[in-house]
Amino acid sequence: MIIQNVTNAIMQMNLQAKIPVTFGILTTENIEQALQRAGLKAGNEGSSTAQSLLEMISLNEQL
Repeated sequence: MIIQNVTNAIMQMNLQAKIPVTFGILTTENIEQALQRAGLKAGNEGSSTAQSLLEMISLNEQL
């Protein structure tokens, strides 16, 4: 599966990088689900992922 390969690659990057590395992938069954999770009724999952990364960077700087 591609998601497992991506997850493993991101994990390796985190082990080697000096800054946090994240990714967000929408797993949807159709375009309507994708649109909902990309900013309509279900909120913006990309924005949530970016906010999490910024919090991780801030925490990393504090350590």
